[in-house]
This record gives sequence, structure tokens and C-alpha cells, in this order.
Amino acid sequence: MMRILQRRARAWLSLVVFLTGIYAWQTKCMTQCSAEVRWNLKSTAHGDLPVPNSGNEQTCCLVFDVDQDGIDDFVIGERTQAPSLVWYKWHGKGWYRYIIDPEALPLEAGGAVADIDGDGDLDLVVGEDYRGNRIWWWENPAPELRRPWLRRKRRWPLS
Repeated sequence: MMRILQRRARAWLSLVVFLTGIYAWQTKCMTQCSAEVRWNLKSTAHGDLPVPNSGNEQTCCLVFDVDQDGIDDFVIGERTQAPSLVWYKWHGKGWYRYIIDPEALPLEAGGAVADIDGDGDLDLVVGEDYRGNRIWWWENPAPELRRPWLRRKRRWPLS
């Protein structure tokens, strides 16, 4: 019985130490970091961004440096209307929208980026929604970003 009580006491002590550390980190960050971070709301509703498409089911958002210029871009996926994937790039005064895939695809929430083809840039990976088992990946055409993004398809499970 004594061992059980000792284990419980150690577990509670570990939890208290952990939570105290989180509290101390959060307090330090709130007092020292708050001046460094500024959030600005940008919205298609206010005209800050071009609308991705006419659909209303934007299912994925991926943030990464698409064109390797040192500024993070973002990609929005939508599953009911075309284009299914669009890339937003900052041009100093606003965001411009570029089409990655002009077709309508049933894209699921989420997605990932990785250098799938080993050419040094980040490619996109998104799966199909509840209607199927396809996995698509788009080859980033960087540094020739005027070229189309090539869509590749796989089925799950991979064979």
C-alpha cells in the first residue's frame, strides 16, 4: 500500500512541476513576446484576399514557402468547386492568387508538404474525402513557377 501511495505522490509531484513549468513559460512569453507578435486579420470578406473559388467548403490550408523566396505563402484547397487548389503569394502590397489545380476535386481536410521528387522544393500531398481512397500529390514546378503543377495519383493502401 505504501508503494502505491509513493507512486501516486511522485506522479502528482511530476504533474505539478510540469504545470508550473508551463505556467512560467507562458507568463514569460506573455510578458516578453507580446510586443514581438502582431496579428492582422485578413479576409476575403473584407477584400484583403482574392476569393479561392465559388465554393464554400475550403477543406485544407497549408503554409509553406512555395517559391523559396524566404516568405511563407499559403495554399487553400476546396472540395466542391473548381479550382480545387490555389496558392496565395505576398507581393509587397497584397496577396495574389495562382491556380495550382484548375479542376474540382473532393479534397479532404488537412494535407502535407514534402520534397517527394527530391528536386529541392516542397510538393503538395492531399487525400480524397470520404468518397474515395485516392491520394494526390502535386509536383512543385519551381523554379519555373509559370509551368503547370503536375498532379499525380495513388490509391490507398499503397501497392
